[in-house]
Amino acid sequence: MNERFEKIYEIAEREGWTVSHEFNSIMEVEFTFSKKSPAGQDFSFTIDVEDDDEEDYVFAELRVAVYRYWEDLDVSEETYIWLNSQGHGVNGAPWDMKDLYEDMEACETMIHDLWLALEGIEKPTEEKPKQYVYEVFQSDAWHTTYNIAHRGCYLTLEDAVDAIITNGYFDEEEDLDYVRKHLLEYRQTPDTGDINYEISAIEVGEWDK
Repeated sequence: MNERFEKIYEIAEREGWTVSHEFNSIMEVEFTFSKKSPAGQDFSFTIDVEDDDEEDYVFAELRVAVYRYWEDLDVSEETYIWLNSQGHGVNGAPWDMKDLYEDMEACETMIHDLWLALEGIEKPTEEKPKQYVYEVFQSDAWHTTYNIAHRGCYLTLEDAVDAIITNGYFDEEEDLDYVRKHLLEYRQTPDTGDINYEISAIEVGEWDK
């Protein structure tokens, strides 16, 4: 195993996933995560991240990629793949459509739990059913293309704002109290020169009923 990816393997295997990786021809690393679903499916997914000598960079990019994969997963579409024309499971999949759909939902949850583990976020419980993570992005303010780089995830909006204030590129004359107020109200920065930041809220647990 490549030592740069040791942390990725350690966390994923702790969550019950089998991990493998290979390098492709366009300077990317392809990570494949595999795990048995509750119904016995050999579920797996593959994501590509930019290869880099910096371990932390690859780890950060992987966390984003896993989240995006989970966010884009269509449970209904994945279920349909395993159904025959009468709506029953094929190739060893559960016979009843309901059972198959619920297994795909479980796979979706497995990916989400992997992302939580990679982020170091505690899984939602009945006692703490609602959690939000605030994701901070950095963009190049001088270009029309929106080139974003992951800056990190924070459990509260205040933590995300503190990270921007601490690590942001601000002029010495900048009124940081105003910047903080602006961030808390609008979740985006005023013009700070070459760099802008944006904060988006990610739902981790369940909404309060």
